[in-house]
Amino acid sequence: MSSDAFMDKGVGGIIHKVCRDFCNNEIDPVALELDSHYDPERIKAIWVKSSELELPSMLIPEEYGGVGQDILTAAQVLEELAFGCAGLSTLFAHHLAACIPLIEAGGAQEDMQRLIASSGEGEPVMATLAYPGLEEREDKPRLEKIKSGFSLSGRAPLVGCAPLADYIILVLEEDGKVSSVVVDTRSKGVRVEETQEMLGLHTLPFCAVTFDRCELGEADIIGEIGEATPVWHKTQATFNGFIAAMAMGTARSAYVKAHQYAQERYQFGKMIIEHHEIRRFLANMMTRLNMGTAGYNRALSGETLESPLPDRASDLAKIFCTDAALEIAIDAIQIHGGYGYMKETGLEKVMRDTKMLQLLGKSNRLMEIEMVET
Repeated sequence: MSSDAFMDKGVGGIIHKVCRDFCNNEIDPVALELDSHYDPERIKAIWVKSSELELPSMLIPEEYGGVGQDILTAAQVLEELAFGCAGLSTLFAHHLAACIPLIEAGGAQEDMQRLIASSGEGEPVMATLAYPGLEEREDKPRLEKIKSGFSLSGRAPLVGCAPLADYIILVLEEDGKVSSVVVDTRSKGVRVEETQEMLGLHTLPFCAVTFDRCELGEADIIGEIGEATPVWHKTQATFNGFIAAMAMGTARSAYVKAHQYAQERYQFGKMIIEHHEIRRFLANMMTRLNMGTAGYNRALSGETLESPLPDRASDLAKIFCTDAALEIAIDAIQIHGGYGYMKETGLEKVMRDTKMLQLLGKSNRLMEIEMVET
């Protein structure tokens, strides 16, 4: 799909239909199976298929061979993908967020080409974002200047998509200064550890990554050493906005399942959708969906917000949307009754996935504590 196709119809038109068709054909049929049995080959196949729609390169500027779409459009694409599977959508979110440091730093031609070029097997390159915490830790990844460039050592405890990614965009902090680097996962000194099983998002592998004197050149440093704080803030805000969008996508799937079930389930002499309490449940779910969707769209639109925390709009959207999504999932399960806890409905998966979205990046409760000044 060309950038013209995106622009001509807008998000309300062709892009929604194309992404919805992609979900129906490629994600929906395998989402529950991949949730139960992690299969990297099938996940890679979906990633390769997505390149036909130019989804991996949608944020890369056109002058570098990408689609050149904005962050809000990317978030709305992620919402559509999350309707099919939040885990697979999060894979795309990590990749798209990893593009932000290069774009914001005015990435060089070779940097951008790394993200849109094909690997030896002809597959689209996948990148992921890793920020192993800016707090002090003995094994925190650090850069050391050497004759040939830089040496990277340390450990990133949980990196999403690490076993699948070709590159890791790694955010580092040293003496209060933030830097960003590009690390090839195939480089000597990079070791991706075993996949860790999480509560949800099972289709997305999370692994620790160890760097043992991994050598980096000047071309692997994004921007200037120690000058990446503004870029990091933009990247973090973008990723939180993406999480908010994905929460609304997976919550929307829970609402659709609940509404359909309520129309089909006959109890106490009538369809349960005719019971006032069920209709109240559905109305509350719709309210949260509409408010959450409006919230993340406003946060990522670039508008100046009249609020106490205008620069934290994406963070607020992430907190509200993921909390609302979990409440919607629980309500959908209640409408289904005991049947809602069965894996076959998909609601059990939605509930676990939305709980993980609350914790992704940084947990909602910690974000709330840090947001209010004493």
